[in-house]
Amino acid sequence: MPYPGIDDAPEYPIDSGEQSWPRVGEPGFTVAGLCDLDAESVTRVFLPFVLNGDPDAPDVDGRRTWARMLTPLGIDVTADLTLRDEVAAGRVPEDGFDDAEGNWYWHEGGVEPHTWGVLSRAITDAGLTDQIDIIGWTVYAENVIWGNAGARTIPSRDGGVWWADGHHIRIRGATLADVDQFASYSGTRFPLALIAADGSYLVSAPGYSDSLYVSGPMRLAESLREHGLECAPVDPTSDALLPSSHD
Repeated sequence: MPYPGIDDAPEYPIDSGEQSWPRVGEPGFTVAGLCDLDAESVTRVFLPFVLNGDPDAPDVDGRRTWARMLTPLGIDVTADLTLRDEVAAGRVPEDGFDDAEGNWYWHEGGVEPHTWGVLSRAITDAGLTDQIDIIGWTVYAENVIWGNAGARTIPSRDGGVWWADGHHIRIRGATLADVDQFASYSGTRFPLALIAADGSYLVSAPGYSDSLYVSGPMRLAESLREHGLECAPVDPTSDALLPSSHD
């Protein structure tokens, strides 16, 4: 274990009102189960298809938007689109799309560096803090990245949402730049949540999802679009199922 005594680490209770944690009591497998209580907007950021499943594609040619891949199939890219449903219906191949360049596949739990870099800049360019807490599952606890960053356990809480059921670790006092090391598949998965230290925004990665959900002020939603991220506005009270492959 890279650091001692994780089971005895200080407990940091999460309060949904004071620390911008997702809603408690909502169905955890729906959009309403993860959005920030006080957010003016919730935006789904679609993670691009990547060539040969490589999240570290070195240039933009290694990524393709959902619209480019799905519109020719007659599939509209909307906030409630679930690729797993499209696979089950036979409209999207489970093993990704093959063409002369290789196999294009969607993300499940990873965020490649280019997309994360754009999203990070969109946050700071919206005038929001880069001071955050980073949340992950306890299964990551012995990962050297989390351990070296000072991750500590979060105690269980009754009534937590599906993906925040108490089995989590937390890195306090981090910055957006600290997330760079998680923006790949090498060694770890992307954090479940990034919580702004001042409660101004929340970045959620539910399950092993193909998308991120960013809640915060309207200027953040506008900044995401201005920076060219493929995204769609989400109804924060929506009972649409999250695009998760966790179960």
